[in-house]
Amino acid sequence: MIPAVGVRRRGEVDEGMAGRVELFERIRRDRRLEQLSVRALAERHEVHRRTVRQALDSALPPPRKAYPRPAPAIGPWTAVIDSWLEADERVPRKQRHTARRIWQRMGAEHGAGSVR
Repeated sequence: MIPAVGVRRRGEVDEGMAGRVELFERIRRDRRLEQLSVRALAERHEVHRRTVRQALDSALPPPRKAYPRPAPAIGPWTAVIDSWLEADERVPRKQRHTARRIWQRMGAEHGAGSVR
């Protein structure tokens, strides 16, 4: 049996910001209409009590934290690659660098193909 669109099975997590906003709306509505406790809301919506408190404090979920991702493999060549990509903005779309072409050019001009 194929589940209907929008149906969430037990243990599945709502994906995306829209899903979190809708979840917050359902939690706030249940609190307003049924006067449920934080614990009861958490059990009903299968979320942590902290999430219920966030929903009750604000209608919008907090933004996700952005963690900087290190790029140690291309670190020494980021300036070179950035200059190529900036130059690509002034040429026709078909003549721009692809990721494969950047990799090939790095190996040929800077000997970067063997770095791991």
